[in-house]
Order: sequence, then C-alpha cells, then structure tokens
Amino acid sequence: MYCIQKRKHKNNSWNERSENMERAVIIEKNPEALLQRVRLIRNAKEDIILSTFAFQSDESGKLILGALHDAADRGVHIRLLVDGMESWI
Repeated sequence: MYCIQKRKHKNNSWNERSENMERAVIIEKNPEALLQRVRLIRNAKEDIILSTFAFQSDESGKLILGALHDAADRGVHIRLLVDGMESWI
C-alpha cells in the first residue's frame, strides 16, 4: 500500500506530528495496510480519492466500503476508480 496524507506530524516518524503537512508511506503487510486505509477514510474531512484493482465481498472489502459509506454520510466527497467488482455483481 502506498498512501499520501496531508496532515501535521512530528519528528521523523510517519505517524507522529511535525510541521510538514504531506507524507508518503509504503506499508508492506496487508493487515496493517487495511487498518491504515480504514483509519485514513475515518479521518477524512473533505475528499477521498481511492483507486484500487478490485473490491471483493470479503471481510476487508465490506470494511472498506462500510467506512466509505460512513464518510459519505459525514459529507466527505468520495471518488472511486475500481478495475473489477465482479464478485459484487
């Protein structure tokens, strides 16, 4: 997973505060990547732009779509680019 988030963080740790408003992180383990995606969606205030290869009707797909639905209910503008959703059809 590769994520970019505009947020203040410190020191040189990607999850702490500093004066820098942008950061990029590579997360190599799938469970951590899923948790970070959900955290980013839950913390979104204005816009979410999500590009992914596929959504599946498994636990992680439902978790992400549920978080996106909650964000939309909060007034966050959601844009998705999905290559495959055949498991949902």
